[in-house]
Amino acid sequence: MSIVIAFILGACLTLLLVRARLGTFRHHALIMLKTAEQEIEKKQAAFQVEQQIQQSNFDRNIQEKTLCLETKEQELKNRQKELKNAQEELKRDRLYIERMKKELAERTQLSQTRLEKIGSFSQDQARTQLLEQVEKECAEDLKNHKNIIAKKILFSAVERSGKEMTKDLFLTEIPIPNPSLIPKLIGKEGRNIQTLERELHITCTIENNIICISSHDPASRYKAKQTIEKLLEGGKITPVTIRELSLKVENEFIYHCTEEGRALSEIPFPEELNQVIGLLRFRTSAGQNVLEHSIETAEMMGIMATALNLNVRQAKTMGLLHDIGKALSTEWGSGHALAGKKFLKSLNVDDTIINGVASHHGEEEPLSQEARLLPICDRLSAELPGVRQAKEPTFLALAQECEQVAVNLQDVNKAWAHYASNHIELVITPDHNNTDKIQEKLQTGLAHIHKKLPISYTFLQPVDTA
Repeated sequence: MSIVIAFILGACLTLLLVRARLGTFRHHALIMLKTAEQEIEKKQAAFQVEQQIQQSNFDRNIQEKTLCLETKEQELKNRQKELKNAQEELKRDRLYIERMKKELAERTQLSQTRLEKIGSFSQDQARTQLLEQVEKECAEDLKNHKNIIAKKILFSAVERSGKEMTKDLFLTEIPIPNPSLIPKLIGKEGRNIQTLERELHITCTIENNIICISSHDPASRYKAKQTIEKLLEGGKITPVTIRELSLKVENEFIYHCTEEGRALSEIPFPEELNQVIGLLRFRTSAGQNVLEHSIETAEMMGIMATALNLNVRQAKTMGLLHDIGKALSTEWGSGHALAGKKFLKSLNVDDTIINGVASHHGEEEPLSQEARLLPICDRLSAELPGVRQAKEPTFLALAQECEQVAVNLQDVNKAWAHYASNHIELVITPDHNNTDKIQEKLQTGLAHIHKKLPISYTFLQPVDTA
């Protein structure tokens, strides 16, 4: 019995030991399994990072190769374009060479024919041919001589008929209220009148109780007139008072010019620019006051810009400033359009306005619709006043007919015409950039008007119908 019990106890003990060993093994197995899972996760994370790096490198290589391919394609296109241009140039050169060969052959044939003809001449025939050649040359010289005589007659007529205008442009007369002031004006040994001429940059003469002020500069004559009138009013005339009053008048002149420029400007400008605008009052061009011409051009620009839905203020400013170069000194340049551009650029004026000023006589390309309108308004205002203000029904009817024909065309959005003294100017806004086709249709439709009066065409920027 004790043996059985001992066997049972041994078996139980063995079973317990086996179970304990199995628990230990299971624990170790779980630990190993968890460790393996962690290692797998780490390897997966490392693999994913490596995969992302490889993908990024692959994408970068693809982008670099794509960019390189696009660059090569662009280079290939440029080379193809250069090759095409070279082929066209070569074609033109070949045509030119063929034309020159043909011309050379014709000249050679003509020379040979002439030589054969001259070789067959007798002495009398050669004399007759020479006399005819000399007579032809003399007739040409006589024609040139007649042209010279005609020009002299025209210049003489202009000079004789322009005396009164010259007097108005270059002379200013001031009556002397009291003859006793004449000696004071002249001064001892002519000192006072010499001071006047030196300080005011004028030439003075006194005759029949009238002071004649002569100068090519209207501003100098204006300042001299103001100074002399103040001297005559005060009665005290000495070199010192002349200098003091001339300085005072100079300051007043600058102030009034600046105020007039500020009053005319719709955009706030620097004081220097306002002063130059006021100086236009004392400039003339072809017998026309430049400031009045500029104001008139600005008003026309405003009217046209309103009709075309353009920038009215910008257009009027272009018109006001387009001849600003005529009031500038030669240090800004010789041509008034480019001198005005340089001056306005130094004052940081808007580039669109500067382009309008610089391009209104064709020195530069106009870059805006307002700049394209400026030469039209400038020509309208610059025409002779008697012609510009005339209301000839015939010419106005022709202009209206031109306008009507243009408006009725399918590809024309807007059109208007005006009579510009010696021709009709037709301004057109097309729907698309097909100006050649429109002009061809207009020349056909207006052929009967072309016979009576020349017509010029001005095309504005096409209307965007998208």
